Amino acid sequence: EMDKLNYGSWITCFNEHVVRAVTTRLAFADNRQEGSKALARELEAGFIYTDVLVQALVEYENNRDIYPDLISFYPRLLEALGQ
Repeated sequence: EMDKLNYGSWITCFNEHVVRAVTTRLAFADNRQEGSKALARELEAGFIYTDVLVQALVEYENNRDIYPDLISFYPRLLEALGQ
């Protein structure tokens, strides 16, 4: 599916999922309805890991003292895929 969208490499595909998860999380910050719509759009577009990554980002948001920036949380995002 991602090849069709020109996300040919695994890392590019993963990073695009992260970007979409972050924007979805921002939509949830506005309100739950907007977040749900944003998540549904991403899943429908074929970004099947967005939901898992959105859930992982809640951990990031709640632990900013441990993860001062998204780069420091990146390994946890990778681990979230295995769950």
